[in-house]
Amino acid sequence: MRIPYETPPALGREFIELEPEVVAVILLTLAAGWQRACAAEDVNANAGEVIMTERLRDGMRIALKNSPWNRDLKAT
Repeated sequence: MRIPYETPPALGREFIELEPEVVAVILLTLAAGWQRACAAEDVNANAGEVIMTERLRDGMRIALKNSPWNRDLKAT
């Protein structure tokens, strides 16, 4: 016998609908940030998650500042 549990509300639902262009910018920013994070001297297999996360954040910020999307946001 199985107890019928309701599925969690987040399961299988979309929270927001993003245009494909927005999704592309997010993924490109993440990829560029990860490349910068991997190039950092203090990021390696033994680095803690805080270091990796901070370098990823920093890399994503730099990538976003240099992206055409950032210039579009400033114009609005």
